[in-house]
Amino acid sequence: LYPRELIQIIKPFETVFTKPQFNNFKQSISCIATSSSTTIDCWSQLFAPKHQTSLDRFFIQSPWDLNKLKAKFNLVSSKFISPYSIAIIDDTLSHKPFATKMEMIGSHHDHLNGGYSLSHSIVTSGYFSNDLFLPHNLVVYQKKEDIVDKSCFKTKNEIAKQMIDSISKQKKIFCFVFDSWYSNKQIINKIKSRIVIYF
Repeated sequence: LYPRELIQIIKPFETVFTKPQFNNFKQSISCIATSSSTTIDCWSQLFAPKHQTSLDRFFIQSPWDLNKLKAKFNLVSSKFISPYSIAIIDDTLSHKPFATKMEMIGSHHDHLNGGYSLSHSIVTSGYFSNDLFLPHNLVVYQKKEDIVDKSCFKTKNEIAKQMIDSISKQKKIFCFVFDSWYSNKQIINKIKSRIVIYF
């Protein structure tokens, strides 16, 4: 059986998926929340056992809409955000030294080793509310030379500005915090346009 409390939380996401997709979503989320394993092969054998390829197709080929899923997530999470919460913008590297064929992988400057690392460069946003961190969004940044359709390219600052616009719709944000790299006119002016009190 799936964890009852978890199923109640993810039930609103049912409208984003077809019935088979939602079953795979339910399986995946339950495994992420409760299993120490990080492999799809293991996840496929927990709760409602199925062939591994079923979950593979769900993550790789199934035509569900990521933006609709994010929108639903933000709607659900807004119930847990209290007034005067703090918004957070940050980016980090997820190192993938052997994953040369992985989608959206690239060589990014690594402040930890002073060189470049094969990795995903991830821009994230979230809230600090009621002594809890609640995620808001996650976007994988790609360098312009790594993107086939150059019109899709966005700088980290442009990604962060879109996140600020989206976060500000919550109307419960007291201030934004971020590291010094984002302390530039683009980001500061965007925050000024969206919120009266800012850091």
